[in-house]
This record gives sequence, C-alpha cells and structure tokens, in this order.
Amino acid sequence: MADMVPGLTTGNLAQLRYAGGGPVYSAVTRKTIVYELTDVVMWIESKRRARTDQPLPARTLALPPSTAPAGAEEGLASRWV
Repeated sequence: MADMVPGLTTGNLAQLRYAGGGPVYSAVTRKTIVYELTDVVMWIESKRRARTDQPLPARTLALPPSTAPAGAEEGLASRWV
C-alpha cells in the first residue's frame, strides 16, 4: 500500500499501526499485513482539509460499513491492497 500513497513508506505504516492512526488492517501472518481498499480510501478521505488551520478529526479505530463508497463490494481481488 505504501507505493500507492505518495510520501508513505512501510515504516510510516508500521508506526501508524502501532500508534493507532492509520487505516484498518488485517495481520494475515506476523509479517504479512493487508489493507482493504475501501478502508484505505476512507482513511485518506478522512485526512482531507480545505485550509491548513483546520484541526485533525479525532482518531477512530474503525468506520461503520455503511460509510463504504459505492461499488465497494466489487469482489475480493479488488478489495485488498
């Protein structure tokens, strides 16, 4: 996923997982982490700002399924990044 978001590294993602500020993830194995595409999109959307002085929203651990974008259930292969 790090290569899909400019400026994001695997190290940044590891820190976000530890601190609880990144997208929701699944640990398939101890060293294999996967992200559902809709969760990544929602996480990125939650970071949008119109001005630099706008505060960041409070952290959430998970978003309800009803907030998934239209067409989110297109199949398993397109869901994971």
